[in-house]
Amino acid sequence: PLDYEKGEAAITQANLVLTWEVATAEALKVMIPLLLKRAGADKDNKVVEEVTGMECALAFSIGSGSACAIYRHGKDATSSWVDIEHLVGSSVAVSLEAQQFLISYLAAELKTEGVQEMRLATPGDTAVNTILGGATALGFTARTSDSASFSLVL
Repeated sequence: PLDYEKGEAAITQANLVLTWEVATAEALKVMIPLLLKRAGADKDNKVVEEVTGMECALAFSIGSGSACAIYRHGKDATSSWVDIEHLVGSSVAVSLEAQQFLISYLAAELKTEGVQEMRLATPGDTAVNTILGGATALGFTARTSDSASFSLVL
């Protein structure tokens, strides 16, 4: 006899993987040109408005996976933060572990710089869809002032 519960679970898992793969591919289509523009601007000492203030963090070989984040600093009269625009991992099997490592490393580094908060994009944006388990799996919580985005207080 067919076990419909196992079949439904397999379909749900396959949908999660497919969503992650599509979101990661979409993110990389944006990230790679940005990284190349940033590298060119740095090499030629040029100001390229699109990448001004953009920073990148990488984690390699974390559980045989890697992760990359593109982020920008923000500041107002009372606080400072980092907006993570893109966050990807190298494969479904190990991306969460690599992303967790990268976020914890970034949090520690940014805290020493006086940054008070890290923020993720709104649900539906690639920065959230590329995280298996969602933003909360990385320690982020829904922001009370804007329930559509996530925050990690440092």
